Amino acid sequence: MAPLSALSIACNIIDLVAKAAKGVATVVEVYKSVDGLSNNNEIINREADSLKDIVANLHAYQSQTPYNMADQRMREISATLVSKCAELQSVLDGCRSSQKWGWLSAGNASAKVLLKRGKIERIQNEMLSSQNDLFHWIAASTRTAVGHTLQRLKDVSQTTCEIQTTLEKVDSELDAWFNAASGITANLPRKGAAACLQDIREVVTDRVILQLLDFPSLKSRFEDVIVEEQGTFEWIFTEPETVLEKEPELATTFPDWLALGNGIFHICGKPGSGKSTLMKYICRNQTTTKLLTKWSGVEELLVAKFFFWRIGAQEQKNLRGLIRGLLHQVLCKAPRLSRDIFSKECRDRLVHGLQKHSGAELESNEIMAAFSKLVEVSTSSPSQGLQGIRICLFIDGLDEFDNTQIGQSYRGLVEILCQWATTSDGHVKICVSSRIEEPFMEMFDKGKRFTLHNLTRGDINLLIEQSLERHPSFQARQQKSPSECLKLINNIRESANGVFLWVALVLKDIICGLDDGVPTQRLQKIVSDKPSDLDALLEQIMASINKTSRPGVEMLLSTVLRATGTLLSPEDRGPEYVFFDENPQRPFHLSALGSFLVLRAADINAPMHEGPNMNDLHFEKEGWPEDNMTDGEVMKSICNILRTRSKGLVDVVDGRGFITDPKTVKFMHRSVPEFLYNYFSRSSAPNLSALNSHDHRATVAMSWAFLVYEEQQRAKVLGVSLSSFICGKAQQAGERWSLLYPRPPSNTDIFIHRLRQMKLGYKWEDLFRVLVRIDRVYTTNGYGLRFIDECARWGLHEFIDWLFRETDILADDTKRAQIMRQSLKVFEESPQCVPFTLATMETCFAHGVDGSVMAPLVEIPRQMPDKKLLWHCALLLSEVGKHIGDNTPHRANIVELWLRHRANPRVRFHLLENGGCIAVSSAPDGSGYTATRSILKNVYRVSSSLQGKGKRKLSLREIVLDWKPHNESRLLELLKDDVKDDMSGAQEPPKSEQDFSETGNGHGQDFLLPQEAIASLENPKLGDAVEENRGVTRSSQELRAWAVHIPIRLYIGIAFIGLLGIIIAYFV
Repeated sequence: MAPLSALSIACNIIDLVAKAAKGVATVVEVYKSVDGLSNNNEIINREADSLKDIVANLHAYQSQTPYNMADQRMREISATLVSKCAELQSVLDGCRSSQKWGWLSAGNASAKVLLKRGKIERIQNEMLSSQNDLFHWIAASTRTAVGHTLQRLKDVSQTTCEIQTTLEKVDSELDAWFNAASGITANLPRKGAAACLQDIREVVTDRVILQLLDFPSLKSRFEDVIVEEQGTFEWIFTEPETVLEKEPELATTFPDWLALGNGIFHICGKPGSGKSTLMKYICRNQTTTKLLTKWSGVEELLVAKFFFWRIGAQEQKNLRGLIRGLLHQVLCKAPRLSRDIFSKECRDRLVHGLQKHSGAELESNEIMAAFSKLVEVSTSSPSQGLQGIRICLFIDGLDEFDNTQIGQSYRGLVEILCQWATTSDGHVKICVSSRIEEPFMEMFDKGKRFTLHNLTRGDINLLIEQSLERHPSFQARQQKSPSECLKLINNIRESANGVFLWVALVLKDIICGLDDGVPTQRLQKIVSDKPSDLDALLEQIMASINKTSRPGVEMLLSTVLRATGTLLSPEDRGPEYVFFDENPQRPFHLSALGSFLVLRAADINAPMHEGPNMNDLHFEKEGWPEDNMTDGEVMKSICNILRTRSKGLVDVVDGRGFITDPKTVKFMHRSVPEFLYNYFSRSSAPNLSALNSHDHRATVAMSWAFLVYEEQQRAKVLGVSLSSFICGKAQQAGERWSLLYPRPPSNTDIFIHRLRQMKLGYKWEDLFRVLVRIDRVYTTNGYGLRFIDECARWGLHEFIDWLFRETDILADDTKRAQIMRQSLKVFEESPQCVPFTLATMETCFAHGVDGSVMAPLVEIPRQMPDKKLLWHCALLLSEVGKHIGDNTPHRANIVELWLRHRANPRVRFHLLENGGCIAVSSAPDGSGYTATRSILKNVYRVSSSLQGKGKRKLSLREIVLDWKPHNESRLLELLKDDVKDDMSGAQEPPKSEQDFSETGNGHGQDFLLPQEAIASLENPKLGDAVEENRGVTRSSQELRAWAVHIPIRLYIGIAFIGLLGIIIAYFV
């Protein structure tokens, strides 16, 4: 035999023996494996499981964040990845060995692995591709989120810079401290690490207090006040001697009071005389700051303002809102003062709440006490932080303070203001404005007061000239007959008696007369016929509306009045409805388009109890609007029609809260809604049913206007012009809106608050039909919520009852469960709505909803977990066992209501050592485990008497016995079957709040992926190293070590035999 042939044979023998040894090692691995798989296949199987865990956690994270386009792509890739994992595991399961047949089964399994190796590798490659795509989309989504976060950080740059400065200071002190500790420097600074950390704590607490003092409507009234006409009100700084001449009782001018004076300066005047406009002018003028700087001298100057507004949010018209607003502005300029005026106990409580993620709130008495301490500053103040400051406050509209509440009065307000000024030892002074009413005229110093309407003759003359001289017709008349034009101007000025609102209303009629070519002499007659009293003028304006257009104008004014929250028949309601009169944090204004179409529908007596059908309004018969008109031209025409038809009583302004339509309708002055309330009350009195009917029609019209605006916005997204929409050429677009306009309607919560102000009933079907149409629009908002769900949230139980009885909208169990879920949200958001929540739940139970209903699975930012018993959520949200003011009876009634409708009475409350309730589960098996953190912001604690028992689990019966609600006997009767159960199978609660925060499934939980699984995806070799010895017994590991060495021994032996064969062949 040739040497090379012998060598080839030897190599083939070696290769064959190596493959056989490898196969034997695989068979040995499979035989000894716990799972019946080889080592490599076992690792692949575990990696597939890890991939599934990652995808599941990714889905959980996406459900807690707002939806975006990247989420949809990640879901598609995730679904593909999960299917590939399942396919791979299915193949591996087919290659699994059965322990029953021993070595034979192991050999069979190894052969299957060899045959299916190509398929396994193909699936692995596909999984790798999907994995890379998934990580790409995760990275893109993360970059987007980081971008949004950076934008938010820019919005709070001032705060960030201040905190950064403090942190840099603290960091330098820490460096010095550590250097001293390590012997690098011999100079140990005064502050140690604890003091540095305390500085950080103080800065954070200062910012938390500022945030808690702020409220949404703080600046809205100031911004709504119209800006003065150019050249007006300058006399207050430039002509102080003239003011002294016209006001004989005035002892000091306003500039002198700013620079040298103290106490309270009072600006009074008639309604509509421009008090708020003057106050805004003073606050914005640089001269004010210069004069106040002279007053403060070397001391720090702090200025704050507050504008009362009677028809605004509750915080805009009460004492708490006044103090919050002033204190917030002062602390914005000097945050350090909060450390002196808020007690240490209060600040520590806020920090503790933040550390425990239980939220932080400032009590009213703490705010009041802090402000009292602030304004009582004096040179003899024991607190060093309160020395060296001067405070000037500007408060407008004292007569708009809500004196209808119990314990609130104008006199009490004035006493408080006087106390602030007198107890400050000259360090605090206040400028106020009000109407000429008692007790303001009685209690404020006459020597520091002027009457505005006596001083605005020149301003009114300037306003008249600027308004009329802009008109081309008046300019032409001035050239031909200047004396007649001057006589007209003087006539308007003399008749105005210093009231700007009177001038504005009359000028509208004059300008309309100029447009129509009315002679100047006739214009003078119009002015002479106008009553000088403002209310009489408004009465005349309403009487001047002709009978043909009166129904439309009155409906328009009634609808705008209703949008302000004004009702003609409030006596027909219970006290619980007052919450909805006062709660909205921002005003609700109707859109210009919606108001215009209400006017049109009322003019032609078109129905407003269904969705808007533009063809019923018959605009096409009038040839308006023209097809070639732009949206801006159509809107300008609408604004002019609204102003003209309303005789100037309403104005169209740029509105806040509307995303795409900047035009909203509001009254030109607060005197107008006051007058209209009396006007419509007189026309409907004394019949209460007539008042109710008026409110009914206005509410339906308001809802219809709200709907019109929303539908037009969706048509606009489709490219439908405003003129086409008005003419009814966009009616077929509705089915496609859901794909193109994913946003919720504007101001929905305030709109529902307006609806909930009234008792609704079977006579309100026309309103309910409009609300159903709104729901069709709202369903497309991209949050997974419906307008009906929001109605349930705010307790429109009459509407929910009508839906059950008259429609099939709530026929689906999931929708019914969603209604129950939404109604429970109100516990933490607005506890005052609990009576209405109870009524909503009673309605749902009456129509077949069961007490064992589960929370539906919906993709929204959750406040309670999906697929959990809503009964458990109700127990946690109602905080059973706690006495919470007037709501305790309602909460006890809710527990009774659920128990009467088949809710499981055998529940257990899991407690921490400090008595905090962290979860509720069903007895005896612990099923339905619902964590408190996923429901409440705060972990509520049971009473001290229950904590003293030392139990970690309490039954509902034990809590009721300690709670002692008004319906205790009925509750105990419903809980009589609740006995001690064996809870051995129940899920054990965490040992501490820290453990709970890590294991809870609340919406605040961080999104955590298994780190080893991520590492194995990004680096398969690392994954092999991690997974190699997981889940394998020690004997199996030893056997694998032996099997790994088999090929090495065989190689050595075969190599020796081959070498020997070569030597023999050579000699032969």
